[in-house]
Amino acid sequence: QAAEQHAENLGVAHRMSFVHGNFLDFVQNYKSAQQQQQTTTTTPSIDLVVALHACGDLSDLALNFATEICHCPFVICPCCYTKRFFNKHHTASNNGFTPSWYKHWNNAEERKVISRLAELNERPHVRDRAIRIINSMRIQDCQQASSYENNDDNWCLLCLEEYEHKSSSRNMVLIGDK
Repeated sequence: QAAEQHAENLGVAHRMSFVHGNFLDFVQNYKSAQQQQQTTTTTPSIDLVVALHACGDLSDLALNFATEICHCPFVICPCCYTKRFFNKHHTASNNGFTPSWYKHWNNAEERKVISRLAELNERPHVRDRAIRIINSMRIQDCQQASSYENNDDNWCLLCLEEYEHKSSSRNMVLIGDK
């Protein structure tokens, strides 16, 4: 609601839509409507996916949604690298979600270690390096997914931006544009 209030204060609220709810349910409903060719009547038009401090695999779901489902630009600021929301309750057989960067690790324990290192506030240089590794894998996966498709869905900009730590130690932002 803070974002809606800010948009209202800036006088741009009439040009924006905000969706409140379970994002996994939203994504699954959007995909279902797309498959039924109903995107113009039952699903909102999406111009940009923004995820600010989206915890754990919520960042990955937002990235997947932007790049592979609605094919739109994104600005995603990940955080809380050890949190897993979707894999707790979902499996591959019941439409669960697994972040694409998981495939880069030989076993679950190695993946957990890099995630824990990304939360290591006592050693900022280690934390920042782990965060950079995870987010670089996310960007690499976007580039690979785009290059495998034989259509005009290629990204002209995929980058990892880093901002000053004074506001937040979770200061890396994934940006993608067509």
